This record gives sequence, C-alpha cells and structure tokens, in this order.
Amino acid sequence: MKRPREKPRGIVGSRLLALREALHLTQAVVRKEGHLGTTDVAKIEIGENDASTYRIRAGLAHGMGMAIEDLAAYLDGEIDLAEAVKRRTQFRPRAPTTDPCPNRAEAVEIMRRAGVSDEAIADVVAIPVSGELAAMPTLYWIDRVRMQHLKRLAEFRAGPGPTVIERSITPAAGTVRSHREVPIGSTRRPVAAPEEKKHVK
Repeated sequence: MKRPREKPRGIVGSRLLALREALHLTQAVVRKEGHLGTTDVAKIEIGENDASTYRIRAGLAHGMGMAIEDLAAYLDGEIDLAEAVKRRTQFRPRAPTTDPCPNRAEAVEIMRRAGVSDEAIADVVAIPVSGELAAMPTLYWIDRVRMQHLKRLAEFRAGPGPTVIERSITPAAGTVRSHREVPIGSTRRPVAAPEEKKHVK
C-alpha cells in the first residue's frame, strides 16, 4: 500500500517554523505571548493558514518579540532568516504606560496591535477611572477604544477642511463688493453682494 503524500508545507509556514526554531521558541510560548488561538501557530506552520490577517501577524510578532513590520517583511520574503533574527535582537518594544485600570491597559495594548490610532487611545486613557468604571472588563474598554477610533475617523472624513476667501472685486473702484468663505474644491461660485441703487432726484 502506498503511503499518502503529505500536504506540502506553505512558504509562509516554512518561514515561520524556521524563524521560531532559530529563536528557540515553542508554539505554546508564541501562542500565549501573542494572545493567539490554541491552533493558530500550528495551522500556519503546516500550511492550513497563510497568516494573511493583521490580527494573526500582530499576534505572531508580539509572541516572538518582533516589530510587526519586520515579521511581515520576513514572511513575505523581503528579508532572509538571518536579517529577521538580527532585527529581532535590535527591537525595543515601547515601554508600557502606567494605568490605574489594568483592564483598560490590556484593552489599549490589544487595540494598539490592531492598528487603532494613538489619538483614539489617548482619548480613552484620559477618561477618569473610579467606582464602577474601574471594575469594567477588558471587552468594555476595547469597545470604548473602537468607538472612539470610529468617531475620530468620521470626524476626519467629514471635516470642513481648509478654506479660502473668495472675493469679487469691482475693477473700476478697486473695492471689495463681497466675500465669502467656502471649502477648497467647492464648485459653488461666489455670489456678489447686490450693489446699492442710487436714487435720482
């Protein structure tokens, strides 16, 4: 009887396995430190998951003590194993900030790895914590950060933007007849103020 052919390991999986072994890390350590699912690392290494999502790559980078940009460059074949190991030894993670609310601190770290803006995180961290708010779970703070991120994104997209002063000049007298502020890029034409009618006696 012929033995069934083994499923070929994906390129990403092979690279991840080589890097993990070069760093002397176990799957369990990477999974725990990266807050990944129980089978995420194993599935990637055997080719069942191509680690294409930001959540997975951020988790792997955190679990291996690397910058996500460096891990992504290695998994995508932009740098080799030796360079990836070198960058990992040079990586200095940002020092954690002291937060009187541990659950909020955990939520902030999770959302920062997910790519949420620093401005939105700063807004939530600035919220005074006391009483019942201090006991709120991590998921509550994750939702607060997410909502603040969406709010800032909406404000950015709907912002009035820079303005210019549109003026209508009377050539003969050289005086300003009217002016109005309109957003740059607007197709609206400036409307001149009506001229005063002179009464002839």
